[in-house]
Amino acid sequence: MVLLLPVVAMLLQAAPEVREGQPAPAFAVVTDNGKRITETNFGGKLLVLNFWHTSCAPCVKELPSLTAFAREFAKQGVVVVAVSADEDAAKYRKFLRRHKVNLQTTRDPDLQLSKSYGSEKFPETFLVQDGVIIRKVIGPRDWMDREMRSFVSLRLAQPNGQQIYEAFLAWKNTPNNKTLSLEQATDKYRGKLTAGGIDPNQAAKAVSIITARDEGVFYDSIYANPSRQFITAPNRLLVEAAADRKPGRALDVGMGQGRNAIHLARLGWDVTGFDTSRNAVAEAQRLASVAGVKLHAVVASDEEFNFGTEDWDLIALIYPIEKRSVYRVRQALRPGGIVVVECSHKDGAGAPFEYETNELLKIFAGFRIIKYEEVVAEHDWARKQLRLVRLIARK
Repeated sequence: MVLLLPVVAMLLQAAPEVREGQPAPAFAVVTDNGKRITETNFGGKLLVLNFWHTSCAPCVKELPSLTAFAREFAKQGVVVVAVSADEDAAKYRKFLRRHKVNLQTTRDPDLQLSKSYGSEKFPETFLVQDGVIIRKVIGPRDWMDREMRSFVSLRLAQPNGQQIYEAFLAWKNTPNNKTLSLEQATDKYRGKLTAGGIDPNQAAKAVSIITARDEGVFYDSIYANPSRQFITAPNRLLVEAAADRKPGRALDVGMGQGRNAIHLARLGWDVTGFDTSRNAVAEAQRLASVAGVKLHAVVASDEEFNFGTEDWDLIALIYPIEKRSVYRVRQALRPGGIVVVECSHKDGAGAPFEYETNELLKIFAGFRIIKYEEVVAEHDWARKQLRLVRLIARK
C-alpha cells in the first residue's frame, strides 16, 4: 500500500504551529450525517478533532480505539469528529462502509481545516474545551489507555471557572454593585446564589473559584513585568526529590511559568500543571516549546481542577497560595507516589496558606517521611531569607 502521509506532511510544513492553551482556530463543518460543528458549538462538553487519511496506516490502526473512546464518553458530552484529507469521495465513502466507522466524519480535501490547525502529519488530534485547545496528540495512540481516559475524565469533572468568574464580573459591574470591594461583593454574591436555589456548599465553592480567578488577574500583571525578581530556576527541593526517581505522571499545583513542570518533563515525566494566571500558563507553554518538552498546561484554580484518585506519581506544591490542595494529595497520589511541599512557615507573614511547626507531618500522617525540615533559607518568591517548611513524603 502506498501511504500518503509523507506527501501530506510536506504540503503542511508551512502551516503555523497551534499549541495547547491557545484558542482553537475558528471553523465550521457539516459532518456526513448533516450535523454542523464549530470549535465552540458541537453539541457537547469536549470536542476531539482528529485529522486523518484513509491511506495512512497509523490512522487506520488507531480508528478502533478512537471509536471505542467515542462510544465510552459520548454520554458524558465528548464529541469525536474525524476529518479526512481524502480527495476521492467515492473511495472515502467505501472505506467508511467497509470499516464500519461509527464516528462523526467529514472530508477536508483541500486541507484548509488541517492547515488552520498547523497539522504537519497524520494522524493528529486536538482536544478542545470551551474554545481552547487543552491537548494536542501527534501521531497514533491508544485512546482507551488509562492515561487518556483519566485525562478526559478529569477535564469533564472540572467546573468552568472562567464562566463562573465572568458571570460574577457582569453582576458586579451593575450600578448597585460597582463600588463594592471584592470581599463585600463575593459575600453578597454568595447570598444571591443561595437565594436563587444554589446549594450553600456549591455557592461557597463558586466564591472560592471567583477569588482564585481574581488572584490570577493580579498575578497576570506580575508575570507580565519584565523586571520580576522571583527565582525562575527549578526549586532545589523538587530537583532533589525527582533525582534518580523513575518518571511517571506528575502534577504541578500553581505551576506559575512552569519552571518545575518543565524540569520534570525534561527528566521524562508526563507533567500536568495548572495556574489561575493566563499569562503564567502561556509563558509555561512557550518555555516548554523552547525546551522541546511536552507539558499539559491548564488555566484553572485548585477548586476547579479535579485531582482525581490515585492518578499521580508525584505532586508538587511549591509556594502554593492556598492550603486546600495539600489535603487532596492523599487521595490523588498513587501508592508509592511522592508529594513535595515547600512553603513559608507561619513565622513569616502569618498568611493563611503558611504552615505551623510540624503541621505538614500531621497532614501526612501515615506517609513515609523522606525529608522534613524547617530552615531559614532564601524564599523563591520573596528572594530573601525567611523561615521555610520543606517536605518530601511517600504514600
